[in-house]
Amino acid sequence: MKSLLRLSLGTALAVFAFTANQASAADCDYMVGEVNELLKTTELSQEQKDQVMQLRDQGQAEAGNGPASGDCEDTLQQALDILNAED
Repeated sequence: MKSLLRLSLGTALAVFAFTANQASAADCDYMVGEVNELLKTTELSQEQKDQVMQLRDQGQAEAGNGPASGDCEDTLQQALDILNAED
């Protein structure tokens, strides 16, 4: 009985971790889209534009490599902060 309980708990934790990671990747994909749209309409210096594109690329890489590679949301939020500061 104890081993069945442990197996059930382990399975539940694995499913939770998998779905949480999927949600995070979807959030990051959405944020990349926001960055791309704002890049089209926001006036930035070349230095700012380069920085935003570097942060966008880093965020995409973090999203594609899973949670161990870093927090894509934090990186992409930095890019959005730069873009939104210019409004």
